[in-house]
Amino acid sequence: MGKLTMKDKGIIRRIGFWCGILAVFLLAVSIVSGFGWDLLTSDFITGITGGLLDRFVSAELHKIVLIPMVFFLALHIILGFKRKPKDS
Repeated sequence: MGKLTMKDKGIIRRIGFWCGILAVFLLAVSIVSGFGWDLLTSDFITGITGGLLDRFVSAELHKIVLIPMVFFLALHIILGFKRKPKDS
């Protein structure tokens, strides 16, 4: 495998950044859908989402979001290891 150029490093950094953003967004969706699935907080989440997330939709969304969230988080972490720290 050849040496990475500055352009390649910039692309890797940008992909890692967007993977991190997606992971945080999916984490937020997972948290909200998890509260929407819970017996104690499901009425509150249904109310603040205007009925969009009821218990059934929240449970399905919570299951669907888990694997992409773990994938993007792992990719973000792996790409972070590929970068060398800048010289001080």
